[in-house]
Amino acid sequence: MGASHARQVAFGFFLPVGLLVWLSLWLVHREASGKHASLILLAMSCLGTGYVISAFFPCDPGAPLFGSWRTQVHNVFGFMDYEGTESGFCFVSSLPGKTGTRPIQAVAFFVAGALVLICLALLSLENAHYIRGAIQRVAEAIEFIGLFFACSSLPRTQ
Repeated sequence: MGASHARQVAFGFFLPVGLLVWLSLWLVHREASGKHASLILLAMSCLGTGYVISAFFPCDPGAPLFGSWRTQVHNVFGFMDYEGTESGFCFVSSLPGKTGTRPIQAVAFFVAGALVLICLALLSLENAHYIRGAIQRVAEAIEFIGLFFACSSLPRTQ
């Protein structure tokens, strides 16, 4: 909020990315088989939700943990984004035979979920505000890379 290109970033990046995540997950859901796939994709849709809500509720300058009501909405949905995606990774890792993943992939998804959870914990530390942006980028890279591999590993209908 208040940055010179805030609107362009919000509606030219965050909103389209969130909508593309939802669209991608919907398309995968149409082809995926099994109730486990639906649960995984629903959890992973929190990533898109976090981006869409962030477009409409940008955080205050400096991204404080406790700022205006707008920042609080932003942070609640950011928490949902990270926690939902982490849950999706954990679902994939706990059901290797039913999700199409091999045991080594299940371990990788578990590690990815744990790393996202660690990033979330680090983001909640007030003293980490100097590196909060870097932590977010690491978490988001893990989320998007993991999302790609989770979606590509789900069993498909014939």
